Amino acid sequence: MNYAIIGCTFILSAFVSIRVMRSTRNQWLGMAAALGMNSIILVTAAWLLLRTDEQVRLFGIDHANRFTLILALPFITWVHLMMLSFVRKRMAWRQS
Repeated sequence: MNYAIIGCTFILSAFVSIRVMRSTRNQWLGMAAALGMNSIILVTAAWLLLRTDEQVRLFGIDHANRFTLILALPFITWVHLMMLSFVRKRMAWRQS
């Protein structure tokens, strides 16, 4: 379940960040859009999953590794940076 949430978040934020970068021609604005979107989605998903988990409520321990949603945030951001730099170079190559 965690990996499905991370994958959907990656695809959705990749689409939004590329659209923002193409419309503004600014890689860092696209990066900020991806980071903000990833942060909101992953933190909300982690909070909802921990809130609805009865095991955490009873014992205070999470054995389902829900923290991977939060730890995936820097990795997804790094991959987006690489992807946006590739898209920027490709856009510059097409214009020349």
